[in-house]
Amino acid sequence: MPKPAWYVAENRHDPTPLPDLFVSVLLPDLAGQFGEHTHPGPAHTAAALTIALEMAGHVGRAVAARHLPTDEHELDRLVVGLNHLAAQLAQTLQRLAYHADRQELPGLHDTSVDQAAAVTTSLAHAGLYSELAAGHLKEARLILVKHHLATHPTA
Repeated sequence: MPKPAWYVAENRHDPTPLPDLFVSVLLPDLAGQFGEHTHPGPAHTAAALTIALEMAGHVGRAVAARHLPTDEHELDRLVVGLNHLAAQLAQTLQRLAYHADRQELPGLHDTSVDQAAAVTTSLAHAGLYSELAAGHLKEARLILVKHHLATHPTA
């Protein structure tokens, strides 16, 4: 989960029930492989990015094929989930920019000062634009919530 920030939407919903296979097999296995007590290395990072890209691709293909949310709550979960993905990306890129600025990333030690600064700036800008994407998703979510409350005053 992303750390709290102005651009992170609050998730006020109970999680959607997951299929039994996910609950009993997949999630415990992923938690064991990628939990906070594991030592992240290159293989773990590659696997995590592969899984994240596959799952993001699944959502993208579903939306492209018009498998759209069927109600307001499902739409809200989708927008909040995308917000959290963008926020997590923003925070990861900002951390990378921080490490690049301190020349802690491999390969920056033997580059020119200008090249190292360009890498830092590019990572920082990518983090900023991801933060803005998360902020726009939060704004869309707030508009949807406001509309829902205006049309369903007792909800």
